[in-house]
Amino acid sequence: MKNGFLLLLAGFLVIQFSCVSQSNTVLKKDKETVLQLGRSADPSNELNVGNNNSLQLVDYLRRIPGLQIDQRGTEVNIMVRGANSISGDNSPLYVVNNQAIGNNYNEAVSAVDVNDIKYVNVIKGAEGQQIYGMRGYNGVIQIVTKKK
Repeated sequence: MKNGFLLLLAGFLVIQFSCVSQSNTVLKKDKETVLQLGRSADPSNELNVGNNNSLQLVDYLRRIPGLQIDQRGTEVNIMVRGANSISGDNSPLYVVNNQAIGNNYNEAVSAVDVNDIKYVNVIKGAEGQQIYGMRGYNGVIQIVTKKK
């Protein structure tokens, strides 16, 4: 083919098919929304509460799995997520009735009457930082007291 040309066509093949069965799916929203994740302890189910003067906050915290509690005499050190820093402070943020108290266990003990505790909630991981910012980086221990 000296004076001719070669035409190559590229395309696609159309295949038709029919639907055998058809179903309609209706999605419904859940009524419940998870606001925070964590573990909690309800002292009324686990400890003998009442007018027990020897009961301490650390007794509630011992019931929550995943907390590392180091108690030497009257000094209590608590870690929620493990050691994040070798030289820095690894203490969690203590929140009593939605008010941030600080990262000191003794401040949390002085801010709450142990006999009035309704429950204790621990927020681990990124959830604590999302809610409370960098102060919640090492975890958050929320203490909710009974209403008077």
